[in-house]
Amino acid sequence: MQLRQQLAAETKLRQDREGELAKGKAIAAETQTVLQKTRADLETATAKYKEATDRAAVSASELAEVKRELSEFQSVSEAALRSQSEKASVQIRKLRDDFDGAVAENKFLSRKLQRLTSVIDRDGLGPRTEWKAPNAPVNFTGKVTVLDPKWQFVVLNAGENQGILPYAELLVTRGGEVVAKLRIKSVEDNQCIANILPGWGSGKVAEGDTVIPVPPGL
Repeated sequence: MQLRQQLAAETKLRQDREGELAKGKAIAAETQTVLQKTRADLETATAKYKEATDRAAVSASELAEVKRELSEFQSVSEAALRSQSEKASVQIRKLRDDFDGAVAENKFLSRKLQRLTSVIDRDGLGPRTEWKAPNAPVNFTGKVTVLDPKWQFVVLNAGENQGILPYAELLVTRGGEVVAKLRIKSVEDNQCIANILPGWGSGKVAEGDTVIPVPPGL
């Protein structure tokens, strides 16, 4: 009787242990399934993170490349613009210098032509027309700087640059009165020599006297 009870107790204990073992296996299997799912989820998340990171890196790289190209383009454009601007400035200065030179040369040639025309007409080398003394500029004023009373000529502080031509006639004044009349003999750039014509005023010219154009009709 006692042996039978002991056998029954051992049998129940073994059955209990087998049940616990089966339950443990079930829990282990469930844990393994959860672990596998977790591992799969982790791998998926890791892959997504890597993809996102790679995409961000690519975007950052593309952005950096675009910025670099833009910077290079701006540098090239600014350099080209500066170069074109400098070339334009040089060209403008050259054109301005050429224009100023042409204007100055034109004035010089015009004065030379007037002087030669005056000489030709005065000496009778041109067409047979009534000769007229060339006029001085209307607003011209000059000064007697040198006087030679023996040879009756003066030097004036004005010449070709001031519009004075050979054979032009001028009046010498002092205090608003006509002192003498002059006829230009030779002309330089900024001075000229003139003869004192007889029969005009007192004829007593002095250094420092003012010289003006002859009024029309006089």
